[in-house]
Amino acid sequence: MDEKKENGFVFVARLGFELVVTTFTCAGIGYYVDSRLGMKYFPVFSITGLLLGGSAGFWMVYRTITKMIRSEDGDRNRDKRE
Repeated sequence: MDEKKENGFVFVARLGFELVVTTFTCAGIGYYVDSRLGMKYFPVFSITGLLLGGSAGFWMVYRTITKMIRSEDGDRNRDKRE
């Protein structure tokens, strides 16, 4: 679905969903690796997965918002030229 055609609630919900899913997926993978290696007391991979997932989620949200702002600026500039 195009960002221009989404209403505000759907857009914000999509951004939140992207952030949460990425973070918990990477943290879940880290937890799985920790449990397979028997690292109960120092969950290195869980913490690393949480940090990497959160960073990746924020990067996805930033990229989506930047793309939306650029497309809106392009629309405004196009309207001014006409």
